[in-house]
Amino acid sequence: MPNVNLTDRFIQGIVGTGERQEFQDAKVRGLVLRVAQSGDPKTWSLVYRSPVNGKKQRFTLGVYPSLTLADARTAAQLRIGEIAKGVDPVASKREARLQSMTVADLVEQYQTRQTVGLRSAEAVQWRLGKYVVPVMGTTRLADWHRRDVTLMLDKLAAGTPGSANRVFDDLRAMSKWAVRVGYLDLDPLAAIERPAEAKARDRVLTADEIKSVFERLDATTMTVALRRMIRLLFLTACRTSEISELAKTEVDLEANVIRLPAERVKNGRPFVVPLVAEAVEILTDAIKDANDSDFVFPSPTAEEPGPIDGHAISVAVRRNLERFGAGQWTPHDIRRSVATHLAEDLATPPHIIEVLLNHVSGFRRSVAGTYNRATYAKEHREALELWAGWLTGIRAGRNNVVSIAEARQT
Repeated sequence: MPNVNLTDRFIQGIVGTGERQEFQDAKVRGLVLRVAQSGDPKTWSLVYRSPVNGKKQRFTLGVYPSLTLADARTAAQLRIGEIAKGVDPVASKREARLQSMTVADLVEQYQTRQTVGLRSAEAVQWRLGKYVVPVMGTTRLADWHRRDVTLMLDKLAAGTPGSANRVFDDLRAMSKWAVRVGYLDLDPLAAIERPAEAKARDRVLTADEIKSVFERLDATTMTVALRRMIRLLFLTACRTSEISELAKTEVDLEANVIRLPAERVKNGRPFVVPLVAEAVEILTDAIKDANDSDFVFPSPTAEEPGPIDGHAISVAVRRNLERFGAGQWTPHDIRRSVATHLAEDLATPPHIIEVLLNHVSGFRRSVAGTYNRATYAKEHREALELWAGWLTGIRAGRNNVVSIAEARQT
């Protein structure tokens, strides 16, 4: 870095060279003019050794000519005086920024720097935006106390304990990250326990309730895309995100299957889902209506091209519970309902149900499962065909009782 007796004439004569240039002022030690590759901007900075840790630091003073040469020298000398007294300008600026940072600012940083690329990113963003930011978004991090978090979670748990648990998990992950990167010195959630005891859901829709859902689906306020997704969840037993985020390239209508890549599957293993005739019809229409989108169910509201958020299905079901006339249920209850009816009403073997649900617990994780590498693709398809026949039967009003033989003939 050349040591130059800087003048306005010299600075104005500096042109871009295609490489960044730096000139150190000969009059004020540490004052540096940094010139961009194109010649502009020309930025003043003070380069010094931190009085705290001895590390080399660079503190930006301003941009020439808004900050003149004379003013830059004055500003640098003031900072040099502070450094002599043990004050680190960079650390002081960072501390001032942190002091003014709010919970909403932290949420934004967390989403930008940490959750991007995660399969759960949209759901986390939605929950933090809906439950956290409106309540405590303006709270400064310096004033953020576990009391604020506890009050918010207790209120949420009183109405929707499941949501309270998920928001707590989001906040705990965010606060641990904030401590790790230096936004927080102490974790306000460290001494807080999950607000609601986690309970395994056991809700199974009865045959009458499933019949009611199908009969009333078109009378709900759901969009066509959401109604199609609900039907596909019943016909495939897939997870909500596996259907909502379905890409056109994952659908093979010639082979009548969905091919889910490993990165889209909870257990990290590629998964092939057989498609019954009704599912093929639904997907054919959906792909046609999706036009040029890469997704089967493109979002009509997203700023950038993308699929409908899977959480939208849960929200739509919750808003239409009375119209369905099937009591309280969630989209995830569909998988449990399919598995239960296949076992109880259609005598489907447990290991085939595990295959259909793409679970690797139970039989598939046992000694037998370790050595038996059969994919049971044929049995998987037969089970879904059997299930589709059972659905057809109850929707046709056959007293909600369909024998295995009738289901196989449907």
